[in-house]
Amino acid sequence: MLYAIYKPDGSIYQSNKVWHASDADKKFEDGIRDLGQCFVKKETPYVLSPDNWFVNVTAEELIERPVMPIEQSKDHMRAGSDDFMRLTGIPQGAKYRIMAGATEYLSGQLDPDGTEIDLSVPVPCTCTVVIDKWPYRTHTATVEVHA
Repeated sequence: MLYAIYKPDGSIYQSNKVWHASDADKKFEDGIRDLGQCFVKKETPYVLSPDNWFVNVTAEELIERPVMPIEQSKDHMRAGSDDFMRLTGIPQGAKYRIMAGATEYLSGQLDPDGTEIDLSVPVPCTCTVVIDKWPYRTHTATVEVHA
């Protein structure tokens, strides 16, 4: 039996796959409740990743996290020119991070009406844009910037 322990927004912060006789399930569940935790259970052959699943709190069921409908205009561009890469279809209010390697250069949140990001880069590098918006799966877009 899989036990997904979740936060009030439905995000799963612990996922346990328990293999034992069903009479031990009640003791395990009582222990979770005694700790004040919310959980759902489901018979699955493996542990479900919180990166891909969440709990619909109202229905108390596991739901696969949707993929953002983001489109990327290109994956290569020239540095220091009028060239740019455009991401469209971003959910309104999404948060973003723009990185080169492990260094974060810019982060923020799209305007309430914003659904696009235009990116131009002054120097050659591999640039990554990470976009987050609950309950969607995190989206990563990479562009190679050449001289």
